[in-house]
Amino acid sequence: MSAATPLFDRYAQPADPCSSRHRGNEQSEAAFQQARDSHAAMRERILRYIRAQGSRGSTWHECSAALGISLQNSGRVTQLLESGDVVDSGCRRETPSGSHARVVVAREFAP
Repeated sequence: MSAATPLFDRYAQPADPCSSRHRGNEQSEAAFQQARDSHAAMRERILRYIRAQGSRGSTWHECSAALGISLQNSGRVTQLLESGDVVDSGCRRETPSGSHARVVVAREFAP
C-alpha cells in the first residue's frame, strides 16, 4: 500500500453485494453507501480507542462500553484484526458476564 493511500481505503468494498437484488434502486444504493461509510467511521473510532489504551489493549466489551457502541458491532474489530491494524495480545480479561474475552492491541503495541 502506498503512503498516499488513506488507512481505511483497505476496507473499501467492491460493488454493492446486493445490487443484483435491488437492480439499482436509489434507496437501496443510498442505504448501502450509508452503511459502508458508517462502518469506516466506526472502525476509525475503535482503532483510535484501542491505540489510546497502549500495551494494555482492550476487550471488545471494554471498547464498546467506553465508546457507547452496541456489542453487535463486533464485526468492526474483526475487520481491524483481519487488516492487521490490531492484533490479539494473547491476554484474556473477564467480562461482566464472567466470560474471558480476547484483549486486542494496536499493531504498534503487539507483544
